[in-house]
Amino acid sequence: MDASTPRVPVKLLSETRATEVHRAAESRQEQRLQRAVSQIEESLRGLRFGQVTITVQDGVVVQIDRLERTRLPRGSD
Repeated sequence: MDASTPRVPVKLLSETRATEVHRAAESRQEQRLQRAVSQIEESLRGLRFGQVTITVQDGVVVQIDRLERTRLPRGSD
């Protein structure tokens, strides 16, 4: 390094790296959330009678269950 190159304190470098790691983690978390929302939308699409159950562990969607019911027409007995 020559005299014209500014020196960056080590503490500043580590804080910058921590910020980058934090942003990357937030980005991955956002991507997982978007995938989960897309899958939930797909589960709801076309559902007339039933339920969609979303299981979350540690703030992360881990399972989506779709239960569809078939309603039979009422007959006049």
